[in-house]
Amino acid sequence: MRAIGLFAGILALTVSGAASAQDWIVYVSRDSRFAAAMPRQPAEETRDFKTEYSYTIPEHVFTATQGTDRTYRVIVRDYTGVEQLTDQLSPGLRGQVAVIDLVAPEDPHLAAGYNDWERRRDASHARALPLGELCQLMEEIGLKITLRDTRDVEMNVDDWLNFAQTEPGRRAHIRQALRQELEGSTPTGLRPFRREGALLFLHRWGIVAGEKLQA
Repeated sequence: MRAIGLFAGILALTVSGAASAQDWIVYVSRDSRFAAAMPRQPAEETRDFKTEYSYTIPEHVFTATQGTDRTYRVIVRDYTGVEQLTDQLSPGLRGQVAVIDLVAPEDPHLAAGYNDWERRRDASHARALPLGELCQLMEEIGLKITLRDTRDVEMNVDDWLNFAQTEPGRRAHIRQALRQELEGSTPTGLRPFRREGALLFLHRWGIVAGEKLQA
């Protein structure tokens, strides 16, 4: 995962019809940095999106259908360069910027461990920021924080490793560390648990929204 100081995404989920979670999959998009429950593998489409300030950004649309009356859609809008975006807001107008990404624990020791295990699983991972640090970055570029929140999302360890195509030796080491944590060993920051024999852990997603008023 790349560092998120210069990345902002707005994630929207649209659901039509009654939902049934039976036989659903957890779809993970590595490029768009999100995971979502879907009834099937979604179709992907990339198109341009024009903001209210005429700023054109890429919009990634993931759509899955179930039957004839249910549509599930995730839309990711990629604001690359938060500083440049906030600088382009028209004078006297309020602009909103939202950042959604995985966040590390607030405890520095746990955050270091969390990022270390993420890198062992995927060498492209840079550093997930704690929510507090993410808020600080947004304040440093002149944004007033209007929303900060987190949500824990359950992740199957095998699905998580498969997605990154983690090599067998590292997979075994990561699984062993998670099992040992369940037995009282050193915390990994991933918060593992078991359900019906499966090894799972909790990913924490954070959202921070900020507002800037240009003089």
